[in-house]
Amino acid sequence: MVDAKDVTRFSELDDFLKSDFSSHINLNIFLIYKLDNSKTIQLSQGLQKCSNLVEVSIQIRSNKISNSEASAVAQSLSLCPKLENILLFMQANHIQNQGVTQIGQYLSNCSNLRILNLDLTRNYISCPQELCISLQKCQSLTSLKLNLSHNAILNKRLLRRYLQKIIKLVDLKLIY
Repeated sequence: MVDAKDVTRFSELDDFLKSDFSSHINLNIFLIYKLDNSKTIQLSQGLQKCSNLVEVSIQIRSNKISNSEASAVAQSLSLCPKLENILLFMQANHIQNQGVTQIGQYLSNCSNLRILNLDLTRNYISCPQELCISLQKCQSLTSLKLNLSHNAILNKRLLRRYLQKIIKLVDLKLIY
């Protein structure tokens, strides 16, 4: 893990976009009520340039982010080859089943991912099974916290069953 004092923090998108992307190893982005769809795409374009990123915490809740923008964020993270720890908080947006499926598909490409905390509270998700199936491909994942509360989740028992198939997973917290 990277030392906490080495965290680079941004609460304004423009500041992040003007930064030296390759210098970020441990990144904290806090953009609540600050993003529209085009700004979310700009954030994604910046994230994919963070080639040395090992740990990232992204809080982009309450921004009305839709499926395509949510998947763009996940896709950008999948392009960071050294990424081991993702905390992605996307509560109270407009993410639906298609978006959460795409998030899973992109995050499953993070070959070094060990820790994932994914919070999708208060979206429009009913069938996140494809997310869970995609996460089974994360060969290095040891710790997973998945928060799907305040969604209309169907077949809740299946989710835990799918997630328990992740080979190296030792710490699972599933909230729905």
